[in-house]
Amino acid sequence: MLITYESKDELGGLAGNFRTVFAFMREVVGDTSRLLGELAGGNFCVKSSNQEHYIGESVTILESIHALIHNLENTLNQTNEGSNQVSIGSNQMAQSAQSLAEGASEQARSVEELTAAIENIAADTRALIAKSLEEIRMGNEVAIDTSHSLVKVIDGIKMFAQASNILGICQCHSQNR
Repeated sequence: MLITYESKDELGGLAGNFRTVFAFMREVVGDTSRLLGELAGGNFCVKSSNQEHYIGESVTILESIHALIHNLENTLNQTNEGSNQVSIGSNQMAQSAQSLAEGASEQARSVEELTAAIENIAADTRALIAKSLEEIRMGNEVAIDTSHSLVKVIDGIKMFAQASNILGICQCHSQNR
């Protein structure tokens, strides 16, 4: 929204204050969009370039984005750990296959150990996937809630600016009489 009214009276001061608020809001919305875009692109090392512009309610937005980054990093680390466990399990499977060829008596024991390891890995992997999906769902909810909050704040500012413009028009009209 562009406010062009300028005067040395109270309305002029109010218009200047609105221009300042809108500039800060543009910075916050732009920075938030950039942060979320980087996250969507897989950059979890992204940082705010205008952290000082996050004031009042918008601090919650930045904190939510930081929490989302932290949760996504934890989820990815846990998924990586699960992948390592699968890799370890695969190596164990290869070693078990070699042991099976060496003796019939060891074969039965090795199969039981292998089955237990695969069941544990599968259970761990299912649990990690379920947890990852839940954290992603929660992160999406936070992002949606944050977006809704931003829209409400911006709508409130727009309504206030429109009311101020109407007040300014009325005052100009009454001065012209």
